[in-house]
Amino acid sequence: MGIVTGYLSQLVSSGIKLLVGGSAVSSSNPMPVLTKPETVSIATGTIGALNDFLSIPVTSEFKTVSVSCSSGNLAATVRVLFSLDGGASYSTIIGRQLDVNSSVTQLVVIGASAPGKAIECAIPIGTTHIKAVCTVYTSGSSGIRMILSSTPKVQQQIVALDASDNRLGYVAAAGITYTDTTTALGSSATFTSTTRDLTGAIGAGSAFSTATSYAKATSICVVQDVAFTLQLLGSTDNFGAVSEIYRSIAATAVGSNYVAEIDAHSPAWRYFQYKIVNGAGAAARTRGVSKFLAN
Repeated sequence: MGIVTGYLSQLVSSGIKLLVGGSAVSSSNPMPVLTKPETVSIATGTIGALNDFLSIPVTSEFKTVSVSCSSGNLAATVRVLFSLDGGASYSTIIGRQLDVNSSVTQLVVIGASAPGKAIECAIPIGTTHIKAVCTVYTSGSSGIRMILSSTPKVQQQIVALDASDNRLGYVAAAGITYTDTTTALGSSATFTSTTRDLTGAIGAGSAFSTATSYAKATSICVVQDVAFTLQLLGSTDNFGAVSEIYRSIAATAVGSNYVAEIDAHSPAWRYFQYKIVNGAGAAARTRGVSKFLAN
């Protein structure tokens, strides 16, 4: 390319002008670029009953197929299918409905509004045949036009994400929160929370139930106006013969409160509860809250 450009520059400097349309080549009158013309193949037919279809053979040069209703009053669903084995079997193509610019697997047409409805699909590599077939029929009939093109035309759809949890990569996990107590705890008294079965109502040793398993993470926060100790307890038999204190946390003074907190703790025990153990001072305010997140 550099040799050709240099040669052309020498011709121009020697006074030889390159002309396009009778005018010298310039930035506003560039030399033409040879492009390969688009190749198309067209098939037409009529759909007016369930399982009516229109098919067309495909060669490797074709990249896009469009199927449209050219006339009539068909009320039906038309699905575009492709075959990789000479028409022996077919699979559905995902395409773009042109009038609404949305990704679809079928074209739904309703009576008088049928003309102009169209779906455009990228042709999978190796396709030997394309077929448009009526999979749901209500009434009427319409002319169907199928066009194969050598030019890729299917545009990628751009989706605007709303301000909600509809996010790419977003996976919602179930969770439960509890207000376990708001009753002021007396001097040297102990509050014991409700026992929580973190794996749901299943037998010991069974697989977790994904709908009711909250064993991924547990968070607890207790606030009082006097010092206390937060204890975490676990059990394998719903606090029958087995009950173990496996963590003890002394409350820390925060302003006028005392606070003990466990954040995103993953218990190894199936059954879980916590205790608030007071010292000599009686509390005027006690609040214990907990949160359990699913897997």
